Amino acid sequence: MKDRIERYRFVEGEDFIKAENLCSPNLGSKGRGGHNKTDYHLSLDMAKEVCMVDNSGKGRMARRYFINCERRLNESPARYLADMERQIVRLIEDRVEQTVALRLASNARVAALEYVSVRELLMEHNAVQKGRSGLNRKIGASMRAWALQTRPPISVRRCPHSGVWLFPRDFADDFMRRHGRELVHDHNDRQTGRGSLQLVVAG
Repeated sequence: MKDRIERYRFVEGEDFIKAENLCSPNLGSKGRGGHNKTDYHLSLDMAKEVCMVDNSGKGRMARRYFINCERRLNESPARYLADMERQIVRLIEDRVEQTVALRLASNARVAALEYVSVRELLMEHNAVQKGRSGLNRKIGASMRAWALQTRPPISVRRCPHSGVWLFPRDFADDFMRRHGRELVHDHNDRQTGRGSLQLVVAG
């Protein structure tokens, strides 16, 4: 690192900072080193430049990556920027997914408050018990399909504790207002015999 700093005239405080870590020797591990070590924290621009000039496998990978980015940008700036935006959005969504999954896996109470199962929704909307498994499957499939069609798509997941499908509470309540209540109403009418029977008399 010292050689690169001198050769390419990097400036301490602008391109990098040094964090000297004066470790005390480990009496039980003679000869292993580790004391009087200096860590270099590089700026992003310096890190890219070091990668570009480094004559190693990683350096060649970095050079190919930057050359490919420049080629794509020159060929179609609008498409390149759109691709970059999609990648950034995907990274953010993945990070959110990981964070939520960790919260659900570590805390059943969080899962119960922020997410809801179809079974809980049917209980809340007083669906008749008889034949409810079929209604559960129908509403669950409809909610998963609707979640995929939403922009951006709604994240649904399986409960790490029970394995059932879970839906964000706000999304689930909105679905029930728009579609679910009518499905529950029709189900209850059929199971209690209140459904209307239309007779057609041939003339």
